[in-house]
Amino acid sequence: MLNFDFAQLPADMMQLLMCRGSGDPPLQWHEHQNTLAKRKLDEIEDARLFGSAGTRNEAVQATIRALLFLWTGWTDEANMLAQIAPAKERLYITALCARHRGKADVAKAAFKKMEGHGIFKPLAEQVLKVIRPDAEAALKRFRDIIEQNKEWEPYAFIDLYEQARTGRLSQVAWQVVGQLQTNEFEHLFNHCFVALTGRSVFKRRVISEADEQRREQDYRRRMAERRKEAEKRSQRQMKEQQSPRKKEAPEPAKPAPPHDPRAKILCPKCGQLLYLPESSRGRPAKCLKCSVVFLVPPKKPEAKARGLVARK
Repeated sequence: MLNFDFAQLPADMMQLLMCRGSGDPPLQWHEHQNTLAKRKLDEIEDARLFGSAGTRNEAVQATIRALLFLWTGWTDEANMLAQIAPAKERLYITALCARHRGKADVAKAAFKKMEGHGIFKPLAEQVLKVIRPDAEAALKRFRDIIEQNKEWEPYAFIDLYEQARTGRLSQVAWQVVGQLQTNEFEHLFNHCFVALTGRSVFKRRVISEADEQRREQDYRRRMAERRKEAEKRSQRQMKEQQSPRKKEAPEPAKPAPPHDPRAKILCPKCGQLLYLPESSRGRPAKCLKCSVVFLVPPKKPEAKARGLVARK
């Protein structure tokens, strides 16, 4: 959502700026075009779009209309209208349209001709607020460049945008890039609106410096706690890896089933020799040859050996 005081804007302009809703806009605006917004921008006259907002300045009005086309996803129309805008704004909008379309070289060439803009310093300040010093590598590199130069670096942001556009950044970094792009649009739109009316459309600052410092301290405290927790987890994992693992006791061997010797039995009908378990004695059995069922005879008791008495 744009950080604008919409009460400062004419009604039709406010509706066009609010057409993307309250959520974060997509990274590539032209992939989510608003047809109703385009129809309105094509048909509405300057007198109604701008109302009594400022003096009649066709070049600045064309710039604001071009930015509205860009915001609602129509880069070709924005590029066409930007040709009658003031020189710096014409090059800036040309660069933005090219960046959205993935034409990084064209965007960089336009920024090179522009040679800076009045919104670069506030954009740099916003980067230092949005991107933390401990952010992931791609964001941190961009932050370091801004912190060193104390000014917005459009070439470096084009490279960062390309990484996000081609899916080489994490979801968190992708959202940060989208937030910075929206902030860039806000400052450029406000710059043109101030040139036309002398009034800023930004919301008034309601957070005191003390509140901001407290927020910064809370953030740093939370990050320190997270680092401590991460270190503790890492130490626990190292101890678990280094500690010898207890050898598991082997399972006791299962006892072997008792041996059941075989008995030689003749079939009473066909005389077939059968080998049956000793445990089957006294039970019915079936001959494998003639299929007769018979009772297995019990085992005969062994005769006691008679000892011979030796005669003297």
